[in-house]
Amino acid sequence: LVGAEMCIRDRFLKESIDSALHQDYRPIEVIVIDGASTDSTIDVLRSYEDLDEVRWISEPDGGPAEAVNKGLALAQGAFASIQSADDYYLPGAFSRAIGEFMRQPEVGLIYGEVQSIGIGGDVKSVSRRPPHSNAMCIALCICIPQCSAFFKTSLARELGGWRSDYHTADWDLWLRMMFSTQVLKLDDVMSCWRVYPGQRTDQREKVYESYRQMIDESPEIRESDWAVRRAAAASKYLICLLYTSDAADERSS
Repeated sequence: LVGAEMCIRDRFLKESIDSALHQDYRPIEVIVIDGASTDSTIDVLRSYEDLDEVRWISEPDGGPAEAVNKGLALAQGAFASIQSADDYYLPGAFSRAIGEFMRQPEVGLIYGEVQSIGIGGDVKSVSRRPPHSNAMCIALCICIPQCSAFFKTSLARELGGWRSDYHTADWDLWLRMMFSTQVLKLDDVMSCWRVYPGQRTDQREKVYESYRQMIDESPEIRESDWAVRRAAAASKYLICLLYTSDAADERSS
């Protein structure tokens, strides 16, 4: 699933779609949900009209959560991934993830590492996350990169997809998935995340308030053991440091 959004992202939409089409795994479907963009997005999407693997919708919507859930409702495959229009998959990501799902059918969510790049494609950093545990992942502020995550489509639907209550809707879905299925973290770098000013993650107060609300309202966390509850409390302090201090300025520079 590739979510097309307005502003600078139309410049990178083709690269994002092509990164899925150039994967060495078949069959695939690429579903693009666009919120009635007025830039060059439609021209890009029309260039794929002869490809059966690409479907797209362009119409007004209520924001990212509604767009993602439209895509999930249309998806026909057993496994899905949510991609932003300015990020892209690295070669082999699909076959690596699907191979693990086939080997470990009890796993419902798989994620790998991510390479952060600048607007011109310069590499800023490559993530190095520890093996997955719910407590560790929560302590590190739900350290699951959207662009390197793959999941069972049926699971996302059962959990209600993205919820518009939270600015951090992707983190909210990962949190609910962690308590609903087995999770596998891979060491492979599976995608590139483009970092530049003006992204949703730059809306610092919204990120912090949404994250705090998400943690406080989670029934799964409330009902968890002491280690998970302690990790959740610690993560609220960490997200505060990351998004309400000079650290955020350094991160985006």
